[in-house]
Amino acid sequence: MSFKDFTLFRHGENAFIMSTREEIMRKFLLMFTAVCAFFFIACKSTSDSDVVEPAVEAVAPVQENVLNVVYYNSFDGSLDDWTPRGGNEVFQYVDGALFISGRTATWNGAIRSFGDIFVPGIEYNISVTVKYTDGKDGQSVVMSSQQGQADGSDTYANLKTINLVKGEWTTAEFTYTVPSNADEFPVLLYFESPYKSDSAATPDDFFDFYIDEIKITSDSIAAASAPTDLPPLYEKFSFPLGVAVRPEQFKEASIYNPILDHFNAYVCENVMKQDAIQPSKGVFKFGPAETVVNAAAEEGKLMRGHTLVWHSQVPAWFFQGTGAGGVATKAELYDNMKTHIETTMGKFKGKVDSWDVVNECIEENGSLRNSKYLEIAGSDEYIANAFRWAREADPSAKLFINDYNIEYSGAKQNGMYNLVKKLLAEGVPIDGVGLQCHIGMTYPALSEIQKAIQRFASLGVKVQVTELDMSVYSNDNEKEKSPDDEVLIEQAYRYKQLFEIFEEEYKAGRLDMVMIWGAADKDTWLNNFPVSGRDNYPLFFDHKLNAKPCYWIFIDESKVPPLAPKAAVDMSKFPRISVKKGSPVLGKNDAAWKNAASFPIELESMGAALKGSTFKALWDEKNIYVRVEVKDKLLNCDSANEYEQDSVEVFIDQNNAKTSFYEDDDGQYRVNFNNLASFNGGNESLFKSYAETVSGGYIVEMACPLDKISPAKGTMIGFDVQINEADASGARTGVRNWSNSTNEGYRDTSSFGIAVFE
Repeated sequence: MSFKDFTLFRHGENAFIMSTREEIMRKFLLMFTAVCAFFFIACKSTSDSDVVEPAVEAVAPVQENVLNVVYYNSFDGSLDDWTPRGGNEVFQYVDGALFISGRTATWNGAIRSFGDIFVPGIEYNISVTVKYTDGKDGQSVVMSSQQGQADGSDTYANLKTINLVKGEWTTAEFTYTVPSNADEFPVLLYFESPYKSDSAATPDDFFDFYIDEIKITSDSIAAASAPTDLPPLYEKFSFPLGVAVRPEQFKEASIYNPILDHFNAYVCENVMKQDAIQPSKGVFKFGPAETVVNAAAEEGKLMRGHTLVWHSQVPAWFFQGTGAGGVATKAELYDNMKTHIETTMGKFKGKVDSWDVVNECIEENGSLRNSKYLEIAGSDEYIANAFRWAREADPSAKLFINDYNIEYSGAKQNGMYNLVKKLLAEGVPIDGVGLQCHIGMTYPALSEIQKAIQRFASLGVKVQVTELDMSVYSNDNEKEKSPDDEVLIEQAYRYKQLFEIFEEEYKAGRLDMVMIWGAADKDTWLNNFPVSGRDNYPLFFDHKLNAKPCYWIFIDESKVPPLAPKAAVDMSKFPRISVKKGSPVLGKNDAAWKNAASFPIELESMGAALKGSTFKALWDEKNIYVRVEVKDKLLNCDSANEYEQDSVEVFIDQNNAKTSFYEDDDGQYRVNFNNLASFNGGNESLFKSYAETVSGGYIVEMACPLDKISPAKGTMIGFDVQINEADASGARTGVRNWSNSTNEGYRDTSSFGIAVFE
């Protein structure tokens, strides 16, 4: 996933007034910090790496450790939510700065929402360091603001034009007063070059540039601070409870120090990833990672390594070589991988409990991820080799394969299970599977997570929950929520139920460790992702570093109000059909279908699909039978993703619970026009299907098991039918449904229609 860098947040809206005595102490501390920084920099070259590095230009002054710093980023390993403004820009970390290239318009650059930082009406001091190195002499970079308005428009303002001299770093400082409506309409800051229309701009206007050392301060805002007298959270659990951290959080005066005391294991959010450890071939930068590893050792805490082989945040040179088009040959790729694994693990040998050796190597459809590794290696051999080299590098470390969306059943989990089973049979030294567990309050069902732990553990490996956070949202279309009591209390009880499962699985010897992905809500990677401008509240401590109900429910449950009962579902609002009893023989154009009513599939859920498709349904004591006649002029099943093929899907919620997640009785059955079936939940072993192509389309018949209920006259089940339409290239161009147009049916049954058995 993408992860954030270090930020500081406001504590409140009242002015912070420093006494004379405090001012003297502050100046003393600043002087002391500067002296310490001098000796640190002088010694840095001998402690950062075992590999000699070329000299680099010093660009970053020592950060002042003062209370009025509300935001700071030196781009030492993460974007911290800075994203490409135009979409074409390329972001790279070069010499400890963010390098922006690939711009195709003057307004292209880097942009970030500061809704989590700025207080309306407050004046801030902003400083930033900028440089460019190529092109004509003399360029300018502009820092600007963007803000939405009530009428749906956006307003823009140029805050500071920074005039640059080629090859030289320039630091600009200016003040900015946040608009009074910024709580409702967050401010975004961005970097661009002086505006020119597309027709007037020339390639010189699209020059590449670096940004570094962004610092925002305010004399009116004090930094957040965490309580120092709370009982440690990890002491409430049998299993190790860890947290993803950043090197800056270990400074002596870090506001995070009290929070880190709640965990007994660490993992680096970013500074152990490939681009941070080895940005250039043969140049290893271990300093930031060493800060975390050494802290773990000094504090007697476990350390996880994340990550050695990943398709993202990997430097481009890793895949470059003497092959066709400048791409690395398999031998060159393997040499790069082996060197990186051996050098990195060798540096931290004996200090890291477990490593994510290979990260996110499975596609959603269960196949191997179509990455550069697979493109060059051609098979899962690169994964096997990575684990073998890792075992040689540190025989005592536990070696994990890690991925997201494998904590619930489906094609991706099946793909990971089959891959691990295969590699273990080949003698590949895999010690465990990491379930990232970026989950929400409604999805997946917690029972699914428990089944996933048990399923992978059945292979004889350990399971770790590696990146746990709990979103307060169900989907990308949900509007922003405020962190009110109802939301946070519900989150607390779901965390409690989840951790009860963790306790059970740890005591059974299947679960090894649980890691929380981030220290506090204020800087979770989920803020502004996947929806820009939308804050999330997924962790145990809030934006001001205070403990939330999901902390207190483990420490003192009496401080958390009871969970409010859910309102009863109004079944009258759902579309429904009446289904007659019958047991048709599939594929025989059975006479039983003549007794079934025909229903149109009319809802356009995505894109465009040909009109005119219909379905019929019948039921008996074992199945609901569905016959779909699809109108389609062009049939294609070339895509590796089954849902993109010309196909029919039937969704079943046997107990009609209308849950926002799949329970054991729920199933998604998919059959393409060639009668290839695929599944999400449900009972594959009892399912049957038939398909044939006909003039103007195709016909699919299914027998979907009703194995969790005892069907009878009057039974109501959740139900929907969907058709997927593909074009000649294999891309899905349209989706039609009978009852539910949310496109969330694969994981959410709450909008299914109802089938009533006559």
